[in-house]
Amino acid sequence: MKQIRIHNILEKTRKKKEKANDSKNGVEGESLAVMKEQENLRKKVTDLIKKQKLPAVRKIVKGKDDSKPWNADARAKVGSRLIELLLQTAYIQPPCEQLADSPSEPRPAFVHTFRTVSYENKYVVIL
Repeated sequence: MKQIRIHNILEKTRKKKEKANDSKNGVEGESLAVMKEQENLRKKVTDLIKKQKLPAVRKIVKGKDDSKPWNADARAKVGSRLIELLLQTAYIQPPCEQLADSPSEPRPAFVHTFRTVSYENKYVVIL
């Protein structure tokens, strides 16, 4: 997560630099100062990364980062998709003692089942 924030800060400063190069004639003094500050920030962060001073980079990024934490709905959607991908891709080999009896075929590592339980007019799904 921290690397993503660092990358986002570097991308934001790069985008502003490219936009300023596209519109050189309409640059005001105020936007020029902001652009210069962003360029200095980018240079400072990249220098600290090269020197492997990551705590200092984290401190700078924490002060400049304007991203918000994910809400519970977004986390649930991402988590369910990750579990779905894990169920689709995770396979295991059968134990060695079973190999002599039958050919070696990979089988799913996880089994996904539903069991509905009724408890005082409430229904629960157990996975």
